[in-house]
Amino acid sequence: MENERELRKFTPIDNLSFFVDYGDANSSGFNHSHNYCELVFIISGSGTHVLNNAEHNVEAGDVFTIKPGQFHKFLDCRNIKLYNISLDPNRLNELDGEIKELEGFRSLFMDEEPLGNFPYRRLPGKKYDYIYGLLSSIIDEVSRSEEGYITLCELYLVQIIVFLSREYGKTEYTSSQNIRLAEAVAYIEKNLAQQITNYELSEISHLSLRHFTRIFKMVYNDTPANYITKLRLKTAKSLLEDDSYNISEIAGMCGFSDNNHFSKMFKRAYGVTPKRYRTLKNK
Repeated sequence: MENERELRKFTPIDNLSFFVDYGDANSSGFNHSHNYCELVFIISGSGTHVLNNAEHNVEAGDVFTIKPGQFHKFLDCRNIKLYNISLDPNRLNELDGEIKELEGFRSLFMDEEPLGNFPYRRLPGKKYDYIYGLLSSIIDEVSRSEEGYITLCELYLVQIIVFLSREYGKTEYTSSQNIRLAEAVAYIEKNLAQQITNYELSEISHLSLRHFTRIFKMVYNDTPANYITKLRLKTAKSLLEDDSYNISEIAGMCGFSDNNHFSKMFKRAYGVTPKRYRTLKNK
């Protein structure tokens, strides 16, 4: 049976809000979790990283996050050397709102159950060198501890977070996002009579608002608002084909604010008013 326990409480050192460790990964098989967030950068070597029982091959240039409460371990390590940043979750909450709105920030730090390979990214040459340089600068500043080093280290950390949030925001459409969008679409289908906002749908999808709207348009070839309107009209059209409900009831059931708005939108889509459409279908 795997040994699962929570490691020590997060305690900043050197007056910084984070740790940076450099060292070797080992194949101890010790499955563990933390109450803080980790950013892991593979500097050399290769092996297998297990995150919440899902195995992922990792090698030099890979970066990934481990969120609070996620169990993880390394297997089959082949000379893996890595940088590990341990982050107090409160530090992330204190970041500027603009940073937290970056498309990849939520996937990087906030989503509790990332799916598939989404938490893992491989940084090519220049991008890898950029991150490696920032990490080396933090280590250098801490080792020298000259006046102002704390401020510089915190700024380097913010640079790393912004850079990686941008990289994660560029992630192409994946099966994990398909599952998340499917949850949003299911919500739309069940709540056509209600007012539905993009913010609600992004929360259901566990994506930032900007990332949700971009991915939704890429997958469904339409904006969420247009998709909802088309689904409302399609549903209304089907309901008009029998006499179970009057036109006012159908308008309300499909989320239209009043009959005039419903009639206008329906005619724009189908070329006839709801009343005329029902008459034609009943002939």
